[in-house]
Amino acid sequence: MDNSTTTNTLFQQTNETIQNTTSTSRKISNNIEPMFHHCRLSTEHMCKVALDTKNVFLSMSIIGVAAALICILLTMQYRTFHSRIILQLLLANLLVDIFVVAGDGEPEFEYSSACIAQGFFHLLFDWVEILWMIFLTVFLMMIIVRDKSIAQYERYLTAVAWIVPVFLACLPLTTQDYGPSGAPYCWLRNTSSGKGWRFGLYLGPVIISLILILAAVAYMLWHVRSVQSQYHMSPAARNLEHQARVERYLKPLIGYVISFLLIKLLILVTRIQDALDKPISVWLIILVIVHNIYGLTLSALFFVISSRKSLSLKQFRAGGAYYQQMLCTREIPGKPTIYEVEQQASTQ
Repeated sequence: MDNSTTTNTLFQQTNETIQNTTSTSRKISNNIEPMFHHCRLSTEHMCKVALDTKNVFLSMSIIGVAAALICILLTMQYRTFHSRIILQLLLANLLVDIFVVAGDGEPEFEYSSACIAQGFFHLLFDWVEILWMIFLTVFLMMIIVRDKSIAQYERYLTAVAWIVPVFLACLPLTTQDYGPSGAPYCWLRNTSSGKGWRFGLYLGPVIISLILILAAVAYMLWHVRSVQSQYHMSPAARNLEHQARVERYLKPLIGYVISFLLIKLLILVTRIQDALDKPISVWLIILVIVHNIYGLTLSALFFVISSRKSLSLKQFRAGGAYYQQMLCTREIPGKPTIYEVEQQASTQ
């Protein structure tokens, strides 16, 4: 009896030691990789793959977008309205990437105010990006179909694009729904109220926006094709002007809109799948790649489109001389107003 009692006691102590060791190792692992604690994938290895994938693509995106912004400033492409829209898109995407990558490796990051800030600014700048893409689509619609520009409303559009997202991003703060989202970054929580905010503040409005943008793109392409058929029949001066607008605005800018539609559609599919409480490793990896590749796509489109006209050594030298004169004299040397530039561009 004494031997069996002693054996049972030793067996219980061994089990308790193993459980304590396992619990301690999990705590240490959570401190090293804070995003793994709320990762909803099947294995810790897949969670680490998702985190590493996010960091790789975010780094590439940040470098590409930062390089595109520097080129816009050095070559002074911001002097036209549509170039300033691209500048705003790149800036919003850069801010999204910076706040998504912030916080990696910090102990207990998921339970800190930094996680809430990451989710808040992620949603805020995501909406800034969406609104500027809507304004770019409206600009193309007006300039191609109606031969009118919305450049005179730029101040109001800028106010709407940066103020409205702040209001939208503040709403989930009332229910404390920013936090771990199941992805390797903080966003809206995967709770019942968090899912409500996901569909009400993001998924629903974005779906409607994508449908409207897609309809606008389809109508513009139909309109261009209709005018081109008339142009072949009778090459009137009005048709020639329309063709010039297509070459100047639609062809360089339509790539930004189409890439936005494709990438946001993939993000919507993966976010809806994630919200259904059926996490799949492949879908989460796709979400991480697609969500973080948009900045890389924007910067690649910018360099491809601008390399034909604006990214020459002469432009960089002219931009450097411009900023040097501005710094030396502390005055803007002969800079025309926004509306003068737009009028000059429209007459060319």
